Amino acid sequence: MANSIFDGTDQIIHEALGLRPGQHLKQISTCRELCKAPLPAAFTAGIVPLLFERIAGNRRERIPSRENWRYEPQTRIADRNRSPEVVLERAIETLAVLGDLPGWCSQVPVASGLVDGYSDKRAALDLVRIEGNTAELIELKWESDTPLFALFEVLRYGLVLLLSRQHARDFGYSGRPLIEAAVLKFVVLAPAPYYHQYHLPGLRRISDTVSRGLGLLAQAHPDLPEPGLQFLRFPVNFDLPVRSGEEVNAMREGDETPAKVRLLKAIESIEPVWGPSDEGADSSRRTTKQVGTALNSIQRWLRSLRISGNRSPGPETAKTRNPGEAEQIRNSLSLQTPGPIDQNNTDKYNLGVFGIRDLNKEVFTDYDFVKSVLDDFYIDTLVCGGGVGIERLAARYGDRTDGITLKVIPPNLQRFDKNYVMAFNHRNEEIIKQVDYVLLMMISVTDTYKHIIDVALRKRKQVFIRSVL
Repeated sequence: MANSIFDGTDQIIHEALGLRPGQHLKQISTCRELCKAPLPAAFTAGIVPLLFERIAGNRRERIPSRENWRYEPQTRIADRNRSPEVVLERAIETLAVLGDLPGWCSQVPVASGLVDGYSDKRAALDLVRIEGNTAELIELKWESDTPLFALFEVLRYGLVLLLSRQHARDFGYSGRPLIEAAVLKFVVLAPAPYYHQYHLPGLRRISDTVSRGLGLLAQAHPDLPEPGLQFLRFPVNFDLPVRSGEEVNAMREGDETPAKVRLLKAIESIEPVWGPSDEGADSSRRTTKQVGTALNSIQRWLRSLRISGNRSPGPETAKTRNPGEAEQIRNSLSLQTPGPIDQNNTDKYNLGVFGIRDLNKEVFTDYDFVKSVLDDFYIDTLVCGGGVGIERLAARYGDRTDGITLKVIPPNLQRFDKNYVMAFNHRNEEIIKQVDYVLLMMISVTDTYKHIIDVALRKRKQVFIRSVL
């Protein structure tokens, strides 16, 4: 029986990352080593659904604390407190109460009472920011721990939020801002020098894997939003404007002090660690350079396609057919064509739709784009998986359009004992079996798309690819 809602999650994370006895994510040396080394084979996107299932399995049938996910000011701090993170948290909260930083809140409890009346009372988000229908769950760091420790800390808290949203009515949480927010972001926020001692491309590889895992989780639980994940930093030259609780308490007088001005300017200048063009950008479209790179990667892969025999996934690992047959099948892939339409033939057909979940870590919501693509097809039955992003928009199109039958095939997680990769691969194969044509709306080549294309070609289904520009 679990003693904490988080029981077993450390073991899952440590095993996936290949940590040796005595290693843990608070160690700078361990974090540096993980960021420099290639990703362990065991560390896949499946870690996120696995963590969620473990957390959900730890919960006992009881009503948790009403204090969880409260959104109330917590400005109290002892004059003698000199902890950088606590001082900064309370300074931000103080400015929020004064009206200078609307939407910010600190020390939000997340897990009290989920297991018993004693455990996890100290589990709390450092900061939360709510703006409109968007909520950011923020793990704040200054000097302590490591970026990877912070990542998995905010991830676990975020997964508890998703669990709480599923049981909001029973728990009495309905109507709370964090429960009702349509868009969620899990954030690590730290000063710029905090990241300098780590290999950022390696840190990003780990972050991207977790992001894909959040997408897998959202596909398996359509009632939940797909959270974004960001590493953010304060401006390069930012230093603590206040050093003690006494200085924070003095800010409550509301005077326009230099410390207040510096902190407000720093908050306004927070930026993504890997740059706005790569991570967390507000734009729903990639830059021209990014689009060109994505299209080139698709075209290069199509040119080098190795057609598989009976193995899947693995165009790159399966045996090659004879050159003539490979060329013939390769030609059944169409990149950026208007659709498999003979304009003189109005016979309808069944179309299977797959596609991206997000752009720049934001859920893809451009229904007009999806509609413009699907309008080019003479569809009898539209078949998709119903996951967030393209698939959900395609399902909306099928539901709204007269004369089209919509069929949604979700993954059967129970059949595959919650093995997400096997469940989603099987779902994709079931969709392909039931359609005449396969449409992929994507921005780059991934193992999932290779598997879909490989299966479709072996079943002699024509595949059409649209780049999401």
